[in-house]
Amino acid sequence: SAFFNGFGRTKLTMLMNGSGAITLLVCAPLFSMIFGLGVTGLILATFLSYFVPWFVGTAFAKSFMGASMNLKANGGILFISGVSYAATLIDQRISAPPELALLLNAAVFFGVYLTLAPLTHIITEPEINIVDTMLRESRFIGRLFTPIIRYQRLILSLTRRKDVPDSN
Repeated sequence: SAFFNGFGRTKLTMLMNGSGAITLLVCAPLFSMIFGLGVTGLILATFLSYFVPWFVGTAFAKSFMGASMNLKANGGILFISGVSYAATLIDQRISAPPELALLLNAAVFFGVYLTLAPLTHIITEPEINIVDTMLRESRFIGRLFTPIIRYQRLILSLTRRKDVPDSN
């Protein structure tokens, strides 16, 4: 919604957010009570109430502003997110206090995600440079994210193809 607000298209933001509210208003009782899905139905309705405004906003951005979406990159991000989530499920048998388990799962998720994003070239050197430049403006936050930026640059450097001379 900040995208449209930034261009002075607040009506599109209202319509986009309204589509999510209507989706939740209709789907929550439908899925949870009528279809008898209970909490699972509420979760599904909540998911749809986020997906519908995303879809509507994407359509608005294309129709009214000529924006396009890189489906390959979006698919890659979803795939990497799924793999990262799956990595957190590998060893659920570790008995740890819930707080520690949450921290370990977050570390595994972000470790896998931050490794796979540059490894699969979902994030590129120019994009890392943009983030780095933005973070330098904020010294404290910049210092927190500097190790992540360096790590992603390292992974990218390891994936660069070396020019191999022809054997002919």
